Amino acid sequence: WLSDNFYVATPEEAEAFVWRKEALPSDSVVLTFDDGLTDQYNIARKVLNPRNIKGVFFVTSRPLTDRHANTLQKTHWLRATMGPHEFQDRLLAALPSQWQAKIYDSKVRAAAEKIYVYDKPKIGRVKYLINFIVPEALMDELSSQMLVDQGISEVDFCAATYMSEENVRELHREGHKIGAHGHTHLPFTRIPD
Repeated sequence: WLSDNFYVATPEEAEAFVWRKEALPSDSVVLTFDDGLTDQYNIARKVLNPRNIKGVFFVTSRPLTDRHANTLQKTHWLRATMGPHEFQDRLLAALPSQWQAKIYDSKVRAAAEKIYVYDKPKIGRVKYLINFIVPEALMDELSSQMLVDQGISEVDFCAATYMSEENVRELHREGHKIGAHGHTHLPFTRIPD
């Protein structure tokens, strides 16, 4: 649908547009993919390559170098496989009490309601805790333990979830661009000034 309705710019054309103000046809798009997930590799091979469309793949390096998954993908997978209520109940039970209490804080409630307008209030507050309140290192530790509790090793999770080094090389050989998406996928809001 995208290639039928838009001009799909190459990564080089997008760079020329951004850096040198070179023109692109109106209604242009460039396809980018974040995190370096196996699903994205499969999309490139099955959807993009047959159409000669090149994308930019921004890969997070820690799953490749340390076989340690990003907290984001772990929590997404856990929420999807457990269901949001089971996930939130287990997470809240595992959190130290100082962080459990934050879910009832009026400021947290108000902020969560502004951001997570499509979620039920308690689910929105849990998401807000994960993304903005609970220290990243603690969320990483808890989500890793929750994977183990589900019978999944982090190494196996990384192998199933993220591209391999060979997948990344193959995309590059096929003309796709590879970029960095950080080492740990730490949200900007979590990076100290």
